[in-house]
Amino acid sequence: MTSKCWVGFNLAPPIGLYRLKNYLEKNELKCDILDFDIDSEQSYLQRVSEGDYDVIGMSVTHLNMKDDLDTLLRFRDAARRSAKKCIFIAGGHEATLNYKQWLESGMVDIIFLGFAEDALSAFCVKLSFNETNGNHLEIAHEIAGVVFYKSDGKLVYKSSPRLTSEKFRQLSFNNIKSAIPYDKYWQKVRDDKIDGFNHTEFIVETVRLYTSSHCPRKCGFCSSQSFLPESQKSVAPILMLSAEDVYELVLYHIDKYGARGFLFSDDDFPVGNREGIVRILNFSKLIVNAKNSGRIPKEVKFFCQSRIADFLDQKNVRWNVIEAMKNAGFDNTGLGIETFSDKLLKSPFINKIGVTTNDYRIVLDALLEKGIIPIIFLIVGIPDGTVEEQIETMYVAMEYIRKGADVSVLARLRANPGSPVYSLGGYDISTTTWKNPYTGTEIVINDYFIPKNEELSRIVGMIQETTESVINNIKIQRGWDKNIVPKSLVGIATFIATAKLLHRDAAANDFTRTINDILDEKIH
Repeated sequence: MTSKCWVGFNLAPPIGLYRLKNYLEKNELKCDILDFDIDSEQSYLQRVSEGDYDVIGMSVTHLNMKDDLDTLLRFRDAARRSAKKCIFIAGGHEATLNYKQWLESGMVDIIFLGFAEDALSAFCVKLSFNETNGNHLEIAHEIAGVVFYKSDGKLVYKSSPRLTSEKFRQLSFNNIKSAIPYDKYWQKVRDDKIDGFNHTEFIVETVRLYTSSHCPRKCGFCSSQSFLPESQKSVAPILMLSAEDVYELVLYHIDKYGARGFLFSDDDFPVGNREGIVRILNFSKLIVNAKNSGRIPKEVKFFCQSRIADFLDQKNVRWNVIEAMKNAGFDNTGLGIETFSDKLLKSPFINKIGVTTNDYRIVLDALLEKGIIPIIFLIVGIPDGTVEEQIETMYVAMEYIRKGADVSVLARLRANPGSPVYSLGGYDISTTTWKNPYTGTEIVINDYFIPKNEELSRIVGMIQETTESVINNIKIQRGWDKNIVPKSLVGIATFIATAKLLHRDAAANDFTRTINDILDEKIH
């Protein structure tokens, strides 16, 4: 099952879970996916209570750890009502990087590490042949890529095998070509009336693809870089599908599902090294040729995440990359900007190596000049930031929004297990707790870093709630019945909320004016 934290936020199939399901079913193992976006939790609880499942798993998240534990508790209660002994498992980034807390909660019996298809398949095959002698955990002793506590309380950690290029291609190329109910998700998107904002076009028939193994960057706040190295306890080079493989996946999804948009969900699709830059140039060329020949419709669009450094070579703009992407149909790209303060770029919390805010401006202007909309990812409340740096960052972002950029904003800097700053020390962390009602075990969950600055420290815990109030006021004023609003509008609403809480009324009014201008189509 999915984590509930994404419900109503990313209306798209959980590709990792479908990849896992496909892998298991090729080994003749029956598998269902519960996605809280489109499925009924109650119907699955009923099936668990009737003994339909031997293994129940969740792709857990730290962002919503408390709710995930509550969900697992409900499923454990349902399992207790059945005559069947169920084993509860967890996987994904959070499970791999924070395995001790999940196991200590008592809600998870086994953690499957990293790319877990082989390990889970081997476990389920043995389970299906009743090779347990009544103790499901005995099977796990024979499998690499698992963590669990033995009955005597001893932790057993068996790292994953090293992920090879061949295995990565098998999982991310061969194994992704199977039935995924895109129609159900796309209809839900239509029903929820999601659309674009500012200059961004929202394409309902969009497919998400992952084409690389993990993030190559070293941002201080992010744990993506640690996922694969930690799971196999060794240095892990970036693995990626070839340009030809990515192109074949595009053709497959157009032909099978009628996809009109593709979101490459890699943290950095161009990867940033020579091989990655060559790949995006070759991929773009393949797409241009396919559109010119009529193999794929010209209106098919592409979206990806990238980094400022991808578009610079010795501080010179890589115009060939930008132009190739635009010609292929890349209409926007997400950029991990985080802040427009040069001091904070060097902060251990951000750690943007080798770039400056001047580089930011050069690349943002270059993308806009060629017609690619940059989506600027920013963080409010960086722990060692000042109010002035926060206000400056928001004003620069608004400058680029008026030029045609979009924003996506985090209202606080999360304490993510596996990130370089997670155990930094010297900074207070806001926490929450969860208590196991059966054992009394209490789990302390790290939530977000509290800024050193007194003003930012005072407001950081109130920004999200105030943002929701700003959005609700916009909905009322505009007569909207949208269930979900565009991320960029949420981002500007976060700026308004932050300015209001800091008593910077002039800034709040400026940001409000920008939203109104966009909604009144005064910015073109």
